[in-house]
Amino acid sequence: MMVLKSIQVLGRIFVWFLLIALASLLNGLPLSLGLLDQDLSVGQQWLAVVFYLAFSFAIIYSLLKWYFNQPDAGSKSAQFDASQWKHLFLSWGTLMGANILFGIFRSSVGLEEQATNQQVIVDALGSVKELGTPYLTAFMIGMVILAPLAEELVFRGLGSKFVFRGWPTGLIAFLTSVTFGYLHVISLDLNFILSYSVMGYIFYRAFARRNNIWDSIWLHMLNNAFAFTIILLLP
Repeated sequence: MMVLKSIQVLGRIFVWFLLIALASLLNGLPLSLGLLDQDLSVGQQWLAVVFYLAFSFAIIYSLLKWYFNQPDAGSKSAQFDASQWKHLFLSWGTLMGANILFGIFRSSVGLEEQATNQQVIVDALGSVKELGTPYLTAFMIGMVILAPLAEELVFRGLGSKFVFRGWPTGLIAFLTSVTFGYLHVISLDLNFILSYSVMGYIFYRAFARRNNIWDSIWLHMLNNAFAFTIILLLP
């Protein structure tokens, strides 16, 4: 019985990492489309973007259905009121404060101030700007809407309700947050892994506060929209 249970857990973790890889693929598709199809006409570029969005939303819709079929998946609706918006912005403020503190620490000890992952996003957006409006639009929708949806469903949602279902809450929070942090850093920089893990934990707390996946999705979207705007304004 113990062996069978261990195999089931390992199987769920394997499926989880496949889903994480799928979410990463969706995140990288807009840039890949632009780099591979530079000779397409503007109309063809928009057609490629529409196919990308249709494919991505179909995947995310399937993940949503799968997630809400899990035991204790919570409400299917966001059910936002003034109180929930207050918690959302308080969580976002906590997230911004944590980022500032990590930045101050890195600067004070002479470490690199920008994670490799962040530099990749900045460079990617610079490349997409040059490729034209269709791919820039796809990149924006992917970063601000699709990535938060896919990542929250995979990390917080299915991580909690499918992969580690029935495990102690603290352990679920730790495992999903650290995995989120590790997979968001290209180079093995422990400080950046910790920084992204704290971000993952703040997303987890937003989700777990009332067992509503939409809370962490909205928080993640707000964070990415702010980051996208800042990067877009860079010279």
